[in-house]
Amino acid sequence: MRCYLALSLALLAAPVLTACGPDEEKTPVPPSESVASQPSPAPADEYIDDQATAAQEEDNFDYDGLPPGPGREEVFVTCSACHSLKLVQQQELSRHRWEEILDWMVEEQGMTPLNPPEHDLVINYLITHYVLPQ
Repeated sequence: MRCYLALSLALLAAPVLTACGPDEEKTPVPPSESVASQPSPAPADEYIDDQATAAQEEDNFDYDGLPPGPGREEVFVTCSACHSLKLVQQQELSRHRWEEILDWMVEEQGMTPLNPPEHDLVINYLITHYVLPQ
């Protein structure tokens, strides 16, 4: 058993010992050479294809069932940071109540305040999709 353990340790240490040997000193690569060895930027058409792929992947993203519309991404990020989006989706509140809820979350629950344009986007999304029926 001891021989097996010693042999295992020797085999594990061998690559480390040979890689760190004094015989093989690495010379630093000047910045100009290291930059030259990096791949060149992708052509513009590949960049456009990447953007189209990213947009298509975003369209395929579920957003936990939030309906499409302006503000969906902001609601997803803001609300799901603290709780399930099912909590949002089961609400039917007036604009005034949604405003109160967001204020309460900032004041009492430690939510980061939204900047005015983002706040309006979130509120408008919520009242479009989760409003008290008239």
